[in-house]
Formats: sequence, structure tokens, C-alpha cells
Amino acid sequence: PRTTFVCLRVGWCQPGDNLPETLSAAGSPPEFQSDTGVSEEEKRGENGGTDELWFKGMWLSNRDFLAYFEAALGIEVPLAWDDDKNQLSKSPHRHKRRGFLLLYAMSRNTNAKWDLKDTEKYLGVKSQDDSFR
Repeated sequence: PRTTFVCLRVGWCQPGDNLPETLSAAGSPPEFQSDTGVSEEEKRGENGGTDELWFKGMWLSNRDFLAYFEAALGIEVPLAWDDDKNQLSKSPHRHKRRGFLLLYAMSRNTNAKWDLKDTEKYLGVKSQDDSFR
């Protein structure tokens, strides 16, 4: 048997509880931040919350993280993609090669910029959480 790979491009996870309310431009919840001399305004970002929206758009909850990784461990990745089975042979796409599959792993966040259709299709998992709810 040949080795196959599923690569999950994890959006953003925080250490610990990983709650949407603790997402910030600082990148970590307050209890995991050290005193670096950076002001609260600098942590929030100078761009009026754009950084916070970016983090919230790519957030991956702990529940969705576990579901994606458990599914990735159990799927068969084809060594060749077959057109007859609604898969591309000799795919020009980087995310699908012989024995290799690259998928996004993010929660179902409102206004996210990343498409999770392939993730749902190949892993059979639909993320449950949304950083804006």
C-alpha cells in the first residue's frame, strides 16, 4: 500500500477554550497573552477592527477542529482521480493530486472568504459553529 495524505489548512484556533468572544487582533485570549508593553489600542489594530474580522472569518472552533481531523484520519484518498466517479483525473488543481488532498478547515463563519464545499464533499463533515453567533 502507498502512503496518502490529507492536509488541512487550519484557519485560526486559540489555545484553551477557543471562544469567539475572545478572538482579537492580539491573536490569543487575554489569559494567554504576556505583558509585552503593547497598548490595548495596538492589540486591537489600527485599522478599525479589520484584523478582528479577519480572525473571526477564519476561526475554527474546537468542536469543528475535532470533527475535521477525525474524518481526515478515516477517509480513503485515491491514488488516481477518476472522471467517471465525479472526480478529476490528472487534476490541474493543487488541492487534489494522486494520494494527496488539501482542504480548508474553518468553522462556518458568516462572511468567510474561504469555500468549504470541497472540505464537506471529501470529509463528509459540515462545520457547526460560527464566530459571529
